[in-house]
Amino acid sequence: MREVSPSEPLEEAWAILLRSAIEEDNSDAVNWVMEEMSRNGCSVDSEQAARVPSLRRAVAQLSEWQQLRQLGAPAEADAPAEAPAASEASEAALPEGWQSTLDPSSGQRYYWHAGDPAGTTTWERPS
Repeated sequence: MREVSPSEPLEEAWAILLRSAIEEDNSDAVNWVMEEMSRNGCSVDSEQAARVPSLRRAVAQLSEWQQLRQLGAPAEADAPAEAPAASEASEAALPEGWQSTLDPSSGQRYYWHAGDPAGTTTWERPS
């Protein structure tokens, strides 16, 4: 796939690709990323994926996205143009640099600062 190793672990690239595909609501791209991850020995349910904070968050976002699709939530392209997606509305209200997603186990929203190298998460909404 590549000749020279990147300075960041490959899991960081998987996280970026997976989150981008989810944000675009592109199921073909999501499936491609998941297939490539598996082909390269890093499935979404692996310990390897769970060890990298950014990939762990992307997998949680994937779970939330899959649940919404199973419930029949319209894709962003199908939603009215003047109504932002629920995730966009909640993200817009967060302080700069903060992101959130739903925990697939509890259904509760958790938060993290994208600039935190440790990948620390919190249940408390930042103000």
